[in-house]
Amino acid sequence: MPSGDDKRKKKPYRDFDDFINKIFEDFFGRPIRIPDIFEEFNRIVREFFEDMERYQHDVFVSPERKPRVKRYTWGFSIVIPPAGPPRIYRFGNVRPSEKERGKVERTEEFEPLASVYEEDGNIKVIIDLPGVDEESIKVDATEDKVVVRAEGSGRKYYKEIELPAKVDPNTVNASYRNGILELSFKKR
Repeated sequence: MPSGDDKRKKKPYRDFDDFINKIFEDFFGRPIRIPDIFEEFNRIVREFFEDMERYQHDVFVSPERKPRVKRYTWGFSIVIPPAGPPRIYRFGNVRPSEKERGKVERTEEFEPLASVYEEDGNIKVIIDLPGVDEESIKVDATEDKVVVRAEGSGRKYYKEIELPAKVDPNTVNASYRNGILELSFKKR
């Protein structure tokens, strides 16, 4: 029969490991030991540094010797309001091809990340426009849509935003600070 001292010699974290392993097994459908997770993390970090060593000449070449590369960027944001259906907003410079299914086309205009929400009887629109001078921002608004155009840092921005409710476009209050454009409209 084990004494009280024997119980204290047992690893104190064993019960916690068992608990975490059970959570991973329930989630992934197979047992995953905590040490396996750290081994996988170490493998990913090791591969990252190996890739960095392999490609460091591309990263550290002076800008005047490096050819200008146009990158593909695409992403989305999902907003789930307290009432109503979830809304999905996309951003980037990639659009699905209208010519061929499964293909994408890069556009010259970058679609910036935007958020839309209701606050105190107003509709707020927040748009990321890094590297843009305030003077280059153009906003066109109707009662149900906002169109924003801007140019800066060698990039053109264009975003059409459907508003969740009708607004009075003449009541817009705008501010632009640190690359963030914030628009506020009174709801009708």
